[in-house]
Amino acid sequence: MADDDWRNWKNGRYDTRYRGVKRHSGQRNRKPIIAILVIVAVIIAGYLMYQNNFLDGILQKETKSAVNNAIKMQPALGGIIKPAVDTVSKITTQVSKQVSNAASQINSETSSSSSVSIEQTPQINSQWVDSFMSIVNAQRQQAGLRPLVENQALDGTAKTRFDTMITHYQISHYGADNLNIGEVVFYPEGFSPKDYATNLQSTAPLHWQLLLDPQLGVYGYHVDTGPTVETIGSCSVSEIPGPDIDEVQFFQQHGCQTTSGNSTWLVIDLNFG
Repeated sequence: MADDDWRNWKNGRYDTRYRGVKRHSGQRNRKPIIAILVIVAVIIAGYLMYQNNFLDGILQKETKSAVNNAIKMQPALGGIIKPAVDTVSKITTQVSKQVSNAASQINSETSSSSSVSIEQTPQINSQWVDSFMSIVNAQRQQAGLRPLVENQALDGTAKTRFDTMITHYQISHYGADNLNIGEVVFYPEGFSPKDYATNLQSTAPLHWQLLLDPQLGVYGYHVDTGPTVETIGSCSVSEIPGPDIDEVQFFQQHGCQTTSGNSTWLVIDLNFG
């Protein structure tokens, strides 16, 4: 073999086996592999896109179904909730009415109790005296007598009378003199003017008749609190018949027990006027 032929054989120019070995070495087989990889990638991408679209469709369908179900359930829920709300409202209204009625009843009872208390223990003041003297004057008018008119000078005299009498309260009308024609001392605590006028006519007729004396035309009064002689239990005596009487001895002579107390005085001085 000539040198050129040996080189040609060595370089593979005449022997395809050498060239074939070169092909099997991978230098000429890359395109089919790339094509296969591209096809696989396309398939995978398509699968993923299909899967995503499929899942989105399912989610949208389920969401829409849930919304529709919720919408359909609204009337049913309303049918449950509305009766419950109505029931609660009715109960609340009833409770409110009961509370209001109870409050009104308590206020009414309180007002009634206060009213009864005031009637049982009225305050003896100028209004009380004015009402009492109006009753006296009504009785005088029925008898054809002139009414008694208040005199401020006699108001001062009555005050002086009270201050003097309480220094010796056991002696009836202590310190009485001839500055006036008549004097009455009342203890009206706990009475209304009308009830006290009625009570005087039966328990102290001498005092009541002095108020109806046809010769008298003016009066003065003083209301105050001071010491008194009080009887214990029942006593047949209800009126001291005159001045300068030891009241303790007088009551004991009539079988009555006494004690010292404190009460409201109403001193009335009377004159011709």
